[in-house]
Amino acid sequence: ECSPEPHNPDYSYYEGADCTNYASQVLHAGGYPFRGWNKYSIFHWFPDSRTWTYAPDLNQYFSQYETEFAYRSWPTDLDRGDIFLQDWPPGDGIPDHAAVIVGQGGGLRDQHSGPRKRVAWDYMMPEGTAYWSWQVVW
Repeated sequence: ECSPEPHNPDYSYYEGADCTNYASQVLHAGGYPFRGWNKYSIFHWFPDSRTWTYAPDLNQYFSQYETEFAYRSWPTDLDRGDIFLQDWPPGDGIPDHAAVIVGQGGGLRDQHSGPRKRVAWDYMMPEGTAYWSWQVVW
């Protein structure tokens, strides 16, 4: 765990629940557009929409854009800039935590809520935790 760092003032900050927002910021900083999907329609959304701030909606979004995000079986199949979602704490099989892979071979992740830098992908992950590994191919 690391001490909190200043947050990018160009984006909203959700204290205690900023993980998906942080992962979305990384995608956007890499040039990915804020475009949204939900179960009702597809249209352009603003950065604070649930697609970009709520892990289950981000997971659903990734699954709708298979030419831009490829599901991988293992976090170790990911590389820097890819997104790793977890059912945290485990139990319901729905992703509710997001992190960004920062090491080659999926070995390390960064995240907000709680802030962590360069920790192992499975750091503090209880046995049986469901996870979703998304390679950014956009």
